[in-house]
Parts: sequence; structure tokens; C-alpha cells
Amino acid sequence: PSHPRACRPALTAPAAMASTMMGTTFLGVRSEANPVGYAWRQRPMPRLQHPTDILARVHKTTICGTDLHILGGNVPQAKVGLGLGHEGIVDILEVGSEVKRFKVGDRVLCCCISACGTCKKCKDRWFGNCEAAEGSWSLGHLIDGFQAEYVRVPHADLSCYALPASCPRDSPEEDKYLMLADILPTSYEIGLVDGDMADGKTCAIVGVGPVGLAALLAACSMYKAKAIIAIDLDEGRLELATRFGATHTVCPPKGDGAPAAVRDEVLRLLGDGEDGVDVVVEAVGLPGGWYIAQEIVKPGGNVAILGVHGRPVTLNLERMWYRNFKLTAGMVHGYSIPRLMEKVEDGSLRADLLISHHWKLSQIEDAYAKFESRRDGALKMLLCNDRPGQAPKANSPNVV
Repeated sequence: PSHPRACRPALTAPAAMASTMMGTTFLGVRSEANPVGYAWRQRPMPRLQHPTDILARVHKTTICGTDLHILGGNVPQAKVGLGLGHEGIVDILEVGSEVKRFKVGDRVLCCCISACGTCKKCKDRWFGNCEAAEGSWSLGHLIDGFQAEYVRVPHADLSCYALPASCPRDSPEEDKYLMLADILPTSYEIGLVDGDMADGKTCAIVGVGPVGLAALLAACSMYKAKAIIAIDLDEGRLELATRFGATHTVCPPKGDGAPAAVRDEVLRLLGDGEDGVDVVVEAVGLPGGWYIAQEIVKPGGNVAILGVHGRPVTLNLERMWYRNFKLTAGMVHGYSIPRLMEKVEDGSLRADLLISHHWKLSQIEDAYAKFESRRDGALKMLLCNDRPGQAPKANSPNVV
């Protein structure tokens, strides 16, 4: 679809709270009786519940591979009836009594991670492990998320970010900042920072779907790598990776011998004296991606897990124990968002390249189908709220 510019109807003044809205609802793990797993349907209108909440009208949102993991049953904490989606740019309609950084009318980026700011983990900047109720990854996981007309965002002060003045509403500049809600900080923090990436190192990205391509963009923007090798079964994705900055690409052969064959090709590309890759970012989330990653990491290197694994894999310690390698995995924290936002604003981090298709929010079922098909260059879907812009009533009685 063409880009739905000016898709946001003007917000009305606070009015009587509607009882329902439209949103994407999780129907349960996909099965023969439930092949889709979600539906765009009427849902209860959110209301402020805690003094650190904001209530907002969703302006723009997207679909994540993790949403598909929920549908596939790999996120068992997600329960039937959940409102999906954990990324959003929103217009604030109400603020709780303890929200200090934002006011009604502000347009903000909402991180996928909610951080209370007071627990021990938050004080150590491990926001992804926030110990508070509705902290860490709660939106679109444990509480209703952004694929809806309206959303309640907990712990707003440390979980939301003002957009720069250079980013006008409904402009092409606005869209790219949505990539800072999850995919870019996740790929940077978990794939590269935790992977000890540094100037002069070699990096291999196993799987160059959206999150792998985001890691590639971050590697090109934040470091001066000696080489960046993209590894994927899809030649089209490898062509994209080259456009995004990969210095080399590898397409694994089929069969059990793929990891060894990829290692041979990686060593050939790196040249004499190299015994593997300094930083391997595994962005597949399937056993095949892991087996390639452990095969190509060099002694003293790092394997950073970005993929969401729903099946067991084997760590072949009988071959790996002597490599002195590090293995990291975990939840994004979001501490890098301000720095990445500066890079997006100055144009050195091309977040816009991750957006392949634009939709109206009411077309989200079509957007899911396109995203999951991986056809027509499908990467990130940008969804803009086209629903009538009624504002819920201020001063919710549920605020404490």
C-alpha cells in the first residue's frame, strides 16, 4: 500500500470514555482449529491503573518476529485475550499523578521495555530485568500492547522518549524513529555491545532477516569493522545485506554439513592467519543458526544470541571448551536509545531501510500476512492509526 500520510484524524478534546476500541487480540497458540492465532476485533478501552502510567492514542506501531513467536507457542507467558504489540509512537492523552517527564499532548516513542527506575536492576541499568510489576517486557506480552487504537503504558518516565524537533508529525522522518522501540536497540545492545564488538574486529551475522539487518546497520554505524559477513539461506536477503553494508555474504548449503561448509567459506573470506570470527551474532532463533554460530567463532571470540529460541540446541562442549569463547544472550534494556536516536537523526544510522511496507492500522491482518510471508522484500511493517481520534476522559478515577 502507499504510505498513509496524514492518517491520524485530529484528536478531539477529552470526552466521555468509550467502552471499547479496535485492537489485535491473541486467540491462542496456532492449531488446526485456530490457524491464524489473532484477530483485529473490539477490545476494552484501557484506563490508567497506576500513578506512573500514561494513557495514549497509538500513532504508529509495527509487527515483530516475537509476535509470531507468541502465535507459535514459544512465549508461554502470553495468555489468550492479550492485546499484541510492543513498539509504538503515541500521543499522550492522560498522565498519572507521578509522571514527571511528560504531559498531555506529548508525542513520544515507547520502548518495548518498561523500567520502574527504583528496583536494584533498574539502578544498575538492567532495565530488561526490571523487578517491578509490569516492568521488563510486559507490553504485548503480559499486558495489552500497541497494536490497537489506544494503550496504557506503565512506568512511563523511564520507558518513553521525546522525539527530536527535526521529526515533524506524519513525515517520512517520523517513521524511522519507530525502529528505536525494539529492533535497533536490541540488535545493538544484545548483539554488538554484549558481544564485545569493537573497531577492527570481524563480525558475522547469522540470519539477515529484519533483526539481523538491524544488527548489520548498527555495526556499520557504530563501529569500524574489519569485515562484516552476512550468512543466510535467502539470496534476496543477502543482496539486501550487501546494500546495507556487509563486506561479504555466505549462503549455506543444505544438509547436516552446512556448519562445516560455512566455516570453510568464512575462513577463506577472512584469509590466512584467521581461525574464525571475533563476534558472531546469531539472529535466526533456530538450531541451524546456532550450529553455524558455534562453528565459526574464533578462539577468544564471542557468540551473541539475538534469535528467540523455542527449541533446544546442543552446545558441543566436547569441541568448544578449548576455544575460550564467550556466549551471551538476554533481554534488551533500552539504555542505548538516546545515543541511537542521535545517529538516526544525523543520518548515520539508516533506520528507514528497515521499513519495507506501510499500512493503515485497520489493515493489520494484511500486514501480518505480508510480514510472515517474507515476500516482496518484506521487512518491518509500518502501521499508522487511521481510526477516529476520540480522546478518553482525563482524570481517571482508577489513578491512585
